[in-house]
Order: sequence, then C-alpha cells, then structure tokens
Amino acid sequence: MRYNHPGQELEKAVPAGKESKAAKAVTRRRKAPAGAPSTNKGAHDCLKAALESLARRQQEIERELDRMEVLLAEKEEILREIQAVETALKVFQK
Repeated sequence: MRYNHPGQELEKAVPAGKESKAAKAVTRRRKAPAGAPSTNKGAHDCLKAALESLARRQQEIERELDRMEVLLAEKEEILREIQAVETALKVFQK
C-alpha cells in the first residue's frame, strides 16, 4: 500500500481556487525553496556558531597535545638523567 500525504489528497479533492487556508499553507510550504535564507537563517547562524566553537576547541586540543608531547619528551629526558645518577650512586656504594 502506498502512503499518500494528506496535502496530496486535498489537491485532488478540492477544485482550484477553493482550497482551505490549511491546504494553501501546505501548498506554500511545498513550494518554498530548500535553501531560503529567510526561513533557515536561525539554523544557519546556529550551525555557524557551532562550527566556530568546535574549531576553537580543536585548536585548544592541538595546543594541549603539543604541550603534552613536550612534557613527555622532558619526562623521558629526566628518566634518563635519573638512571644516570642512580648508576653513579652505585659506584659509591661498592
């Protein structure tokens, strides 16, 4: 069984020029272009704000990851220095 949208039935049942206000509204909605700026401005602004927020957060994360890489490298260097000092201390314990 095929689904028929209620607006389609109205177009067939009511002669042209005799549509109800609801039927005219359905017809108007169908004819509105998908990318009409006046109807999608709020959604567009919301998406732009979300994109800006996400881009800022991505930059923050990149900076933190760069900082972490520096800290990890420093940690490895310190571990090597600790091992060297521990090795030197063993010489004095003998």
